[in-house]
Amino acid sequence: MLLTGTPSGIGNARDPQVFLAEGDLVVTRVRGLGTLANRLTR
Repeated sequence: MLLTGTPSGIGNARDPQVFLAEGDLVVTRVRGLGTLANRLTR
């Protein structure tokens, strides 16, 4: 995973604030490599 810093529009800068929660699906795609999907659990 390549991390480049915090993008604009992050959850705590929104009104109302938006954060990841249990059951959310986080998907990371890298062209030529594939897709990784993880569902958040407790």
